[in-house]
Parts: sequence; structure tokens; C-alpha cells
Amino acid sequence: KKELVDKSKLCTSCYYTKTQFQNVSSGNQDIDNLIKATHNNQAKFRLEWIPFEDFTDIKPIGEGGFSEIHKAKWTKGSIKSWDGVKKRFNRNNNQTVVLKVLKDSQDINTTFLKELQNIVKSQPNSHVRHIIQCYGVSKFPKTNDYIFVISYMSNGSLNDYLSNTFKDLTWEMKRHFLRDIATGIKWIHKNNIVHRDIHDGNILIGKLTSISSDSNPLIEI
Repeated sequence: KKELVDKSKLCTSCYYTKTQFQNVSSGNQDIDNLIKATHNNQAKFRLEWIPFEDFTDIKPIGEGGFSEIHKAKWTKGSIKSWDGVKKRFNRNNNQTVVLKVLKDSQDINTTFLKELQNIVKSQPNSHVRHIIQCYGVSKFPKTNDYIFVISYMSNGSLNDYLSNTFKDLTWEMKRHFLRDIATGIKWIHKNNIVHRDIHDGNILIGKLTSISSDSNPLIEI
């Protein structure tokens, strides 16, 4: 059972999140409102506005028509758990993440906001883990383009993975991959989202420790 803060009716961790981040701003009210909407008792995850200076060892690893992809270290790292004794979040310090820099996104438009809304709606809960995790939003100083900060998947895209390991895949592994991809698609459809661009470059593979591993295919939204 969650401990509630009497005046706010929020659980302790949500109250801490709202008070700590209430003065942190992206510079855009629409983005701030979407981020703050994830800081309550009902939210299944929390988005953060992440200052760009929190990233180190930034290296370009790919580029698409609408985005540039960089690998980086996030010094603070994502929220791991709540420490009820110390009243603070435990974090995955020096976490490897991906910075998805959205080209020509200096001026916020309805397309960008729709994509951010879809990210919020589609984020997985404890029962659905086949959607890529988004930790927050940042901004690239050189261009002022906005950034989605997402999980780093060590095996790259499904296209990369199949190119390197196809001969080693068993039918059981193929079956599990198809099941997990279908689970991800079912989840986003359940949340009234149509992906419109699912292909082997948007299906990402993490470190596979076993067939039943949580690091099976994740769909990039």
C-alpha cells in the first residue's frame, strides 16, 4: 500500500517528484504539461526533462530521415526505485542510453506533440515489456532540436540482429520473437495508437540472456 501525503493525496514518491521537478522547465508549456502529467499516483511511469549536460560520451550511431541517433552515458540515470527511508529515488547511475534527436524540431508542432503523447500512452507497465522505454525529453544545444531519451538496446535493430545471427536462430527463438513483437503491437493498439511504420529497423533487440529474457524484441514508438 502506498504511503500518502495528507494534504496532496499523492503517494510519497509522487509528491517528491512533483515538488522536485515543479520548477524544471523545457521552455515549452505543452511539453511541460505532458511531462508533469506522468508525475501522479495513476501514472505507470515518469517522464523527466533531462538537461543536456547530464549526458557524456556522446557518439553518433545512426541516422534516419527524421532523426539522428546517438549513444550516450546519462550520469544521473533513470529512476530505479523509491527509498522510503531516505525519501529519494534510487537511480541507475552512468546508464547507457540512446538520444533520438528529432531533426528540425526547434519549433514545436502538432506532429511532435502527438508523438510525445503516443510515447506517454504506450509506455509499458509491469506486465507488458515489449515497448521501448522512454525516460524523458532533452534538447540538443547546437541545433535546439528536441531529443527523446530512450533505452539502449545492445543488439541494435532486428535487421542488424538477423544479418549477424540468422543462421544461429532456432525455430523456438523465431517463435518467441514473433510472439513478443505481436504482444507489443497488441499493446499499442489497445492504447488506440497506430504505429504506421513498423519494420525491422524499428524493432530493437537488447542483450539476450535466455529465450524468456525481458530483453526480447522491443518496438520503437
